[in-house]
Amino acid sequence: MRQMRLDVHSAAQRAARLALMAAFAVAYPVIAPAVTEMPITFDGYAKTSTLTNFPALVLLSTNRAGFSYSQFLTPDGGDLRFYDATWTAELNYEIESWNTSGASAVWVQVPQLATGALINARWGTGEAAPGYSTNGSTWTNGFNGVWHLGEGAGKARDSSGFGNPGTFTGGNLPQPVPGAAGDGQRMNGSSDYLDGGNGAPLSADLDDSALSIWVNPESVAGEDGLLSKWGNSWCWTLNDGRQRIYYNAWRDATSTLATGTWSHVAVSYDGAGDRVYFYLNGEPDGNIADSAGPGTGASLYIGHRGAGGGPALHGRVDEARLSRVFRSGDWMWAEYRTVASNDTFCVYGAAGAPSGPPAVIVRPPTNVTATGAALNGYLTHTGGSATAVSVYLGETDAGATNDGWNGTNDLAGAVDIGPVSIQVALPEGKELFYRYAASNDDGTNW
Repeated sequence: MRQMRLDVHSAAQRAARLALMAAFAVAYPVIAPAVTEMPITFDGYAKTSTLTNFPALVLLSTNRAGFSYSQFLTPDGGDLRFYDATWTAELNYEIESWNTSGASAVWVQVPQLATGALINARWGTGEAAPGYSTNGSTWTNGFNGVWHLGEGAGKARDSSGFGNPGTFTGGNLPQPVPGAAGDGQRMNGSSDYLDGGNGAPLSADLDDSALSIWVNPESVAGEDGLLSKWGNSWCWTLNDGRQRIYYNAWRDATSTLATGTWSHVAVSYDGAGDRVYFYLNGEPDGNIADSAGPGTGASLYIGHRGAGGGPALHGRVDEARLSRVFRSGDWMWAEYRTVASNDTFCVYGAAGAPSGPPAVIVRPPTNVTATGAALNGYLTHTGGSATAVSVYLGETDAGATNDGWNGTNDLAGAVDIGPVSIQVALPEGKELFYRYAASNDDGTNW
């Protein structure tokens, strides 16, 4: 929505209405010389379905053309931002690891992942890290738990936002080692595992569900726990190197994992179709009927069979995930490829100065009174040239045109990237609309 409606009555009524109607005019800033941008396209996604809110791995390093950690103006990459192809939607992301001497792992929630989908990265503004980068917003599409497993002290953080950290158990943990994506943990095959507890939503019904983990086994003889709520619930293991899961009975995958190499293993349970689907490195690895969905009791164990006995995993683990939704084969393929073939799954354009027409996203108004309001926005892109920004106000939405609006307010001078706001006087008792527009040498956008 590229306009905003204002219904001008009492201050309280207007504040409530503005909060509801804060959807979203467009404005466009000039970018300061320090700002750097990088386009990223997903040319390596080769499936037919479009995946919604897919968490894609972005790896930043000096191996990327034009990239330098010195371009960031905040510690630990706080001024990093991601946008959609039009620069009008800011994307959720989480920094898993920030390594100025090597590669930094960032998970970005791509709204619509299809072949050739484009997102834009930007940094160098000096802004603080956004709240959504640490509150689980990147993992809102059905994830009940996400553990990156790279910690060297304390507990394994649950990135899903539900707050179920994994307690390291056994005398050798935490023991961070190079993983499939960032760092993982090495487990000794006897006493080492993580206890994630049984807090909400781990205790919720999982009639449709999906599990995935990266594993690098040192041995495939016997049983190795992967993820489990064993005792009165479900259990997922490797049995002589093959995936095996228990819901209503033991169900086995087809292939045997290799030792000494990273493999992505996954299983999806289709509650409506009463069927279990196994995946190995993004490819189907067998499916079988199962008439009972997963139970909900017992603590979640990572790297161990759990309370029912059985050994812990002997080897390395990374990126453990539990979802309350069924994941398709295309999703599992992409989850594998974004890590295993990152440089072909997504194509990193050269980092450099901005170019092209401007772009902006609108934010909710503030300072709402009976006679005025601050109309707020956020300038996301300028194309690297001086940009003029105006807000148009009227009793009807005149659309993306200069004609038909009741009034115009211009922001002074060339506008830089970041928040924009203009305080305007408003007539009481009328419903009003507004839009932002911005222009640079390459054109005008609304």
